[in-house]
Amino acid sequence: MEERQIGRAGDGDAGDISDLDVTLFDNGLGPFTILRELRAGFGFVARGPEGLDGYVLVRPGPLADVTRLGVREGARGRGLGRALLALALDAVEDVMLTVRFDNALAGRMYERAGFRIVARCEGAWVMRRYPPNTTASPNSDPLADST
Repeated sequence: MEERQIGRAGDGDAGDISDLDVTLFDNGLGPFTILRELRAGFGFVARGPEGLDGYVLVRPGPLADVTRLGVREGARGRGLGRALLALALDAVEDVMLTVRFDNALAGRMYERAGFRIVARCEGAWVMRRYPPNTTASPNSDPLADST
């Protein structure tokens, strides 16, 4: 059985997150940008025997933003992305994110977590998960605060 630890991300994780981020995304973020993201919000990291397996970064606010979620290729398919997303969602209610059109696997994971497509921009879907007991519909203004 694989030993993995998931915990809150700190400043000392910025370099490892950046190293993984640049392997996962065409627009990978450098360590200073990751550090800025961590200080503007919060994140979680998952570490296994091979090092950093995954991470999630969140900017809190009235409409929170999951700015990054990434899982190392060798650690995929085991529910790690879902677990990291669940930790992030436990800390926010009304939240959005973007997912590229060509990342159907992630899009399905977000839909199963309650996200709905509300817009599209530059090759990506904008998805939103409304707070519980909200009557917002997919046709409502995606940028308006739900009450």
